[in-house]
This record gives sequence, C-alpha cells and structure tokens, in this order.
Amino acid sequence: MYVWTFDKSFKPSSKLAKSPSIKWYLVFHVYDSFDDYYLAIRQSDDINDYDIILNEMIAEDGFEIKNCKIV
Repeated sequence: MYVWTFDKSFKPSSKLAKSPSIKWYLVFHVYDSFDDYYLAIRQSDDINDYDIILNEMIAEDGFEIKNCKIV
C-alpha cells in the first residue's frame, strides 16, 4: 500500500463499489479513532469499511507500484 496524507477537513464521497474483476483501487481512508486520513492505492482484498473507493486502478501491461506518484 502507498499512502498520501491529507488534511482532516477533506472527506470525499463516492458511490463506487468493489468489482470482482478489479484488483487495485485508489481509496480515501478515514478512520477517526486513530486520526487516519489518507489517500492510498490498495488491493481489493484490503478494502475495508473505512475506505472510500475513488477509482479503479487498471493497467494494460500489469500494475507495478514503484515510486508511485499521482499527477
């Protein structure tokens, strides 16, 4: 998992749900009990109730996380 931290005032909403054919997602993680607010790329199996799915991550030639940047 790769993580980018955010200000606590930023809380996006989304109607996206997990799909069986998608392995990776861009999510916004909000866990108030531990003050966790961050943007992350997560595998489908790691998505939990604290994650807001923002986008499906798909690559034609596979997906490798290495020095990840979002531009």
